[in-house]
Amino acid sequence: MTEVLSKASPAHARAHRDMAHLRPVGVTMGVGFQDHPARPPAPHVVQVKAGQRVYQTHGLATCCYIVHSGIVRLEKYSAEGERCIAHLLGPGGVFGLDALQQVFRDTDAWACTDVVIQKIPVLRHLGPSAAVDPFHPDLTPRLLRHFHEALEWTAQITRGTARRRVVCLLLRLHALSVTGQAIWLPSRQEIADMVGITHVTASRIIAQLCREKAVTRVGTHGAMVDDVRLRAETGVPG
Repeated sequence: MTEVLSKASPAHARAHRDMAHLRPVGVTMGVGFQDHPARPPAPHVVQVKAGQRVYQTHGLATCCYIVHSGIVRLEKYSAEGERCIAHLLGPGGVFGLDALQQVFRDTDAWACTDVVIQKIPVLRHLGPSAAVDPFHPDLTPRLLRHFHEALEWTAQITRGTARRRVVCLLLRLHALSVTGQAIWLPSRQEIADMVGITHVTASRIIAQLCREKAVTRVGTHGAMVDDVRLRAETGVPG
């Protein structure tokens, strides 16, 4: 028997409200966990507009996600209420992995840009005799890549000067963006929350990079970056 939330439960109601703005753009069959060999769950591909939340902390985790396009950020809050942007994910990135244990979410997930994501239901049998395939062959390498990217992200933005941290962030955003197109440029406060500096320092560094022509603003939330120049400054490989 598969555990199913009551439609009247608070957790279900919260999940329904959080997912109400997700617009389906297609349905495919593929990665997922099976509650019956003949009926695998269908992963839904949905679109989320920039600035909208995919899920929130304390919501019941019942599915994982794979990013098809765009950028998603994961946020956590300290006991003192301070926000930490824990990770950025681009195409191919996997998030919502707490669903593998069907626990409550410990992060907020937000769309930084318009994103297309694949929602993968995680269904489990109840009972000791149930056979559950924990990892689909296509999902395992994605999980490993996600783990190594998270380690690299932490190493790059938590050491060095404030300028180096900001530059490493810009290079990360460049790597997640379509070649030749403007990157998503976070707000000064978002940059500060990502790399552990003040928004005043973040503003000063971005202004300095713009004066040096290493960064060129494009609209309100976009920028073109001279990645060759920034890589030479930091030593971060391409």
